Amino acid sequence: MQVVESSSFSIKSLGKFKLPVYDIEVKDNHNFFGNNVLVHNSNYLSLEEVIDKLGKTFDNYEEFDTWMRDFVDDVIQPEINRTLEEYAFDFGVPNIFKFGYEKIIRSMFVTGGKNYALSMVRDDDDTFFDDPKTKVTGIPIKKKTALYISKKHMSVVLDMILKGTTKLEVMTYMRKVKEEFFSLQLPDVAKPGMVNGYTKYAYSIKELKKDGIKYKKKAPARNKAVQNYNYVIDVEGFSRLNSIGDATMCKYAECNPNNKYGFEVIAWEDKFPEEFTELFEPNLLAAWELGFINLLTKWFETLGWGIPKFEEDSMSDFMGF
Repeated sequence: MQVVESSSFSIKSLGKFKLPVYDIEVKDNHNFFGNNVLVHNSNYLSLEEVIDKLGKTFDNYEEFDTWMRDFVDDVIQPEINRTLEEYAFDFGVPNIFKFGYEKIIRSMFVTGGKNYALSMVRDDDDTFFDDPKTKVTGIPIKKKTALYISKKHMSVVLDMILKGTTKLEVMTYMRKVKEEFFSLQLPDVAKPGMVNGYTKYAYSIKELKKDGIKYKKKAPARNKAVQNYNYVIDVEGFSRLNSIGDATMCKYAECNPNNKYGFEVIAWEDKFPEEFTELFEPNLLAAWELGFINLLTKWFETLGWGIPKFEEDSMSDFMGF
């Protein structure tokens, strides 16, 4: 790289470094330019309008992929190169930027900020997919702490949205999910979690026996659940069960507070203790709201579909509100 100097600044190579790349997204405008300065390493360009105006149709994704790459090479890339050369010329510096396509996608669903899902035909490694591959960024279905069953079904809904499925079809699927969901047992609505800072956030069993059930301020839900578990196995004398401490993977779930301890959450290790079956019932309504309704409402709002209604054959399915 040449060194370019002026009376006020100089540009020179500092060598090659491995550095993290941060996205600084411009609010309400997802192109990552601020004051004409690029603050992101990539951008998404939709060719849907171009394809419609040209009347293009594709029999398969291979044809779509081929046309897209040809269009980038013949039309878009030359224009990008010309613009970069002009930009460099204006500043009297050599152009060292090399822009190229990163992914070719069939569809994209953005729920806001850095939260989106892509249906990719070709990925960063230039791998082509006969069956488009879904990539999710920021959307909660990929979080480790999400409900297992929520991950399963909401992933299906997300794929349906990316494929252009109608609101009616999505609601038909979700009504079946709801019907099955409210017959589940406590282990079916569990979330995974690593126990960290247990001694920091938990009271000793001795203190709990003396003062009654209590929790420390800002204790995470899973820590409360583990404290509840450790208390129960001690008080009930479940000697075959081991207590849970720091750096331990566990499962935990919301339970109905009508149990004899008034607990709202309970944890266990990998296998659900059969001794807990009679003690704790799942709080399915809370799990349904947390694992499905909150996310589904957000997606419907983004799509302009209104509020998800579960009444069978609801007119809102057809009218889109």
